[in-house]
Amino acid sequence: MDKDQGYAKVAALMAKHDEFAMFRRFKKLNCLNLLYLQAEIMELEDSLDTLSATDGSEAHRKQFASDWQYLSQKQDNKHHPQWDKVLHLRERLTEYNTTLLNQALLAAHLHPPNPQSVHCLSDWLERPSMGDFPLTSIDRLAWTSPSFTGDLGALRARAPEDPTSRWLAGTALPLFHRVVACGRRRSGAPAALCTYEESRLKRAVDVFATVVAALLPLLSTVTLFLLKTDGQRLGALVVVSAGFAAALALVTNARRVEVFGATAA
Repeated sequence: MDKDQGYAKVAALMAKHDEFAMFRRFKKLNCLNLLYLQAEIMELEDSLDTLSATDGSEAHRKQFASDWQYLSQKQDNKHHPQWDKVLHLRERLTEYNTTLLNQALLAAHLHPPNPQSVHCLSDWLERPSMGDFPLTSIDRLAWTSPSFTGDLGALRARAPEDPTSRWLAGTALPLFHRVVACGRRRSGAPAALCTYEESRLKRAVDVFATVVAALLPLLSTVTLFLLKTDGQRLGALVVVSAGFAAALALVTNARRVEVFGATAA
């Protein structure tokens, strides 16, 4: 029996497997909070403009617009309403700016998790032989309910950059796991998380890309040598160029302009 239970059990899993460290971003609530703060500040702004215009029309208060010390002085142990409004605005603006910047940081650095990681974590939480429902309150739905999984943000998203790596991690590897790895498990053996090192996946893609890069020029040379007519050679050039561009797009993270440049060269 695991010594960690409940939240400690989930935390231990997330600490061991970084890609499972995913949490709700509460995008709707954060936007709602910003909208309320914005509305409140705009009301305060309008009130301040009204007070400023009213005070500016009175001779003994015209100095408010040009001397903040005069404006901030207390009379009968009270601030003037215009200065009270300024102080209130200052508090709300500080809160609003901090909240807005935090949201910008979240949007820039907290990306959606890998769908395969979400599925794996949800499966772990629900399986009696694994997580065995360690959380019992409503927060357990953050990783298991489709209503909330779209709001998750990963501290370290496992998202290979090139299409080949994404296909291997998202399609080929899960298929291999279901067909081969699970088939080798002895009947009745306890279920456990199977881990695959990303470094090996990256190494395999790098080797594949290197082999393709070495073979494509040779393939084009041999093809042009074997073909007899100019028409056949032109057709072969088109096919080889298309294959070269496809290889760049599939096994590298090259931008479109880089693919066009390399193909043209």
